[in-house]
Formats: sequence, C-alpha cells, structure tokens
Amino acid sequence: MASSRLSSNSYDWRDVAAILAAFEGMNECRIMVELTAVSHHGQPDILMSLEAREKVERDGDLLLLASVSLRCSDTNRRSLDAAVSQGLYALDAKLASGEFEKVSGS
Repeated sequence: MASSRLSSNSYDWRDVAAILAAFEGMNECRIMVELTAVSHHGQPDILMSLEAREKVERDGDLLLLASVSLRCSDTNRRSLDAAVSQGLYALDAKLASGEFEKVSGS
C-alpha cells in the first residue's frame, strides 16, 4: 500500500484540508467528503460524494445545502486533490443555483 512516489513530489492531506477549509470559509458551510472504493469497467475507481451543510445544527443535525457525487475516473484528474477540487467546483455550482432559486423565487 506504500507509494513509490516521494511525498515531497505530490500533494498530501494538508493540501486537501486547506482546499476544504478555504471552500468552507468562502461559502460559510461545512463540507463532508465520502470516498468509496468501486469498480468501473473492471478497473478500480473511487466514488466521491461531497455535501455542503450549514455550520449550525438545527434539531441536532446540519441542514443539507447541496450535494454532488462523481467517479474520480470521470474527472480525468490524476491526483485526488485535483479530483476534490473539481468536485468542489460542481458543489459550488449547486450552491449558487440554490441561492439563485431563493432570490428569484423559482
């Protein structure tokens, strides 16, 4: 399970944590990420689900604002941090759409 790449040549968990923290700060929400190992066309893949939730609990739960799911292979990104970033772009679009609907009354 060890990688042959040196950690200095790749992103590590701190980089992903920084991306998530920046997104949470800009959108005033809490991000939840779930990774599930799956098989896609007989090849190993990762199904990534991202949820944006309110920061403050209501009735003991964090209200869901938006969510997206994607297979990492569909993102055409080689690194997990790049796939997370692409997932956050999709999540941001959903959040913006929800805000637009609130304002426009749709």
